[in-house]
Amino acid sequence: MTSHTPGARHIPTPASDTALAGHHVTPDVSLRRHAGGRVMLGGSPTRLLRLTTHGATLLDRWCAGQPIGTAPRETALARRLLDAGLIHPEPRPGRYTPADVTVVVPVNDNPHGLARLRAATGDLTTIVVDDGSTAPLLDATLRHRTPAGPAAARNTGWRQASTDLVAFLDADTLPEPDWLEAILGLFDDPDVAAAALRCV
Repeated sequence: MTSHTPGARHIPTPASDTALAGHHVTPDVSLRRHAGGRVMLGGSPTRLLRLTTHGATLLDRWCAGQPIGTAPRETALARRLLDAGLIHPEPRPGRYTPADVTVVVPVNDNPHGLARLRAATGDLTTIVVDDGSTAPLLDATLRHRTPAGPAAARNTGWRQASTDLVAFLDADTLPEPDWLEAILGLFDDPDVAAAALRCV
């Protein structure tokens, strides 16, 4: 039996977010801190958040390289800052590997870009959707007779994938060598359904 002081508001303690405990994080490049680190400005879209003195101390520790602890209020703060785009988890191995990913590439009249992208993605399972190119692409997996747009081509492609994860890359992009490893570990978090790489 739990007793409460009459008139007092009961604030439940949040459950520990085990998906975040033990993770290391880095601040977003946009993050600016004021008022002794207790006022935070940054993220995408830009947000203004205020921390308690204890919260600011926790963030200082994380930015100095300490992992997120297991205390419920600590993981709750980490989740709040992650959701605001003010901090980001550092990549670490998870249950998914490149074998669990299918790359879907929509392409229209860009064989050179497609060849460059294929070389960059190596042995990854890839579905190329030729979205009505003037000259049909010989190495395309699927083809639209007439252009339907990249979104429609992506939808055509992912419906043919049999892996747990699907990565969408355009033929005019060139991912960094470690692009996939940087995000695979994020999918161990049950709150993550999609992730996007930051373009530079």
